[in-house]
Amino acid sequence: MKVAIIQKEGLRALGYKIAAEYQMDTSKNAAYWANVDFSAYPAYPAGLVDKAEIATWYHPEDSQEPLAYYFGTVTDYEGVPEGFVEFKIPAAEFAVFTASETADTDAKEVTAKKVADTWAAIYAEWLPANPEYKTDPTKMYYELYTGGKAEIYIPIK
Repeated sequence: MKVAIIQKEGLRALGYKIAAEYQMDTSKNAAYWANVDFSAYPAYPAGLVDKAEIATWYHPEDSQEPLAYYFGTVTDYEGVPEGFVEFKIPAAEFAVFTASETADTDAKEVTAKKVADTWAAIYAEWLPANPEYKTDPTKMYYELYTGGKAEIYIPIK
C-alpha cells in the first residue's frame, strides 16, 4: 500500500450535500459517490475550475443536522451557486493512501472497489502496523480524485 505522511493546507470545495445513511461498514461508505445519480443535481456552473473532486462524510460543527455525505470539486470559484453547498477542510497532517493511479480510465465500479479495499486495508493493516500514528477524529477524513489518482486522506496526530 502506497502511503505518504504530509502536511496539507486547507481546501475549499463546492458540491452537493447528499442525503445518505451512514453505516459503520467502510465498504458501504467508501466511494459512496458510485451509488449516486448525479443527474438529479445541478451542473457545475460555467467558469468553475475543477482542481480535483472530493468526497467526505461531514457533520458541520455549528449544526444539529445529522452526518451527511458531500461530493464536489476543490475550487477557488467565487460565491456559492444555487443548488450547491460550500465545505471547507482545514489544514492538517495526513496519512495519504493511493487507492488507484488509473481512476480516470477505470470503470467507476473498479475505482470504487479499489477505494473501498484501501479503506479496509488502512484500518485492518496499516494503522495496526504503525502504532506511532493515531487518527485525529477532530479533523476531516476524505477521498480526493485528481488527474487519474484516487487518494484517501486520513488525519493523524
